[in-house]
Amino acid sequence: MRPAVEASDSVLREMGHQVETVRLKDKRIAQCRGCFGCWVRTPGQCIIDDDANEIMRSFVSSHVIVLLTPVTFGGHSSQLKKALDRMLGSALPYLERCGRDTRHPRRYDIAQRMVFVGLLPERDHEAQVTYRELSKMNALNFRATGWAMALVFSNERTEMASIAVREDLLQAGVAP
Repeated sequence: MRPAVEASDSVLREMGHQVETVRLKDKRIAQCRGCFGCWVRTPGQCIIDDDANEIMRSFVSSHVIVLLTPVTFGGHSSQLKKALDRMLGSALPYLERCGRDTRHPRRYDIAQRMVFVGLLPERDHEAQVTYRELSKMNALNFRATGWAMALVFSNERTEMASIAVREDLLQAGVAP
């Protein structure tokens, strides 16, 4: 995982972006209770007092969000899944038409690009396809203005992480 994190930081800095790295494994994040307090009682802020509120502030003020995670059965790590669930307050509680779909509008007026970097020990077609679809749906639900997904395999050379991340950022529309 470290080569992918270092590659992401390095590539973003080369492109002139300010980088904040949040290591979820070092954070205390409870599971979402599904109470919708972040929508109605404390708009935009979860009622649970833990590190997810700090992560939410970073999330909603970032123009580029790079999510690096080990891919487990085609999904995010449990820690990233909890963090994303807790970002529910970044959307408004009502729905609007978005093409042929219905989605929640953004609460905050910031155009965000999302880049998903999945880490796999080796190529796994089923996990790769599932992770691509999950990434796409997350980007749509968060109303990302651009998104991309790359996979980094631990059985490949380290420099492949830099290449994959750079291509992912460019595909998502993150310009130097």
